[in-house]
Amino acid sequence: MPLTQQERHDFDQRCYGMNRVYVAEIVDNALGGPEMAAMSFLSDAQQMLEMNDAEEARKLMNLAKWTINNRLSEKDPSMRRGSLDKLI
Repeated sequence: MPLTQQERHDFDQRCYGMNRVYVAEIVDNALGGPEMAAMSFLSDAQQMLEMNDAEEARKLMNLAKWTINNRLSEKDPSMRRGSLDKLI
């Protein structure tokens, strides 16, 4: 059964710390494209780990994974992982 709008919002907040639509806007407007956005998220996650903020680092790593998954599926739809798409 698909998630309700509220369940999707709650999931996005737990996983990414923000709405998935906002994440897509960040990635779409990133200088250097989605690959650079993913690297930036991972770099920020490293900084959060240095500051002992594991929760924020986890969210940033999820953002990087979401970005990489979407980029791979744009290049080759057979690469789509599926689990995130079922939530959209």
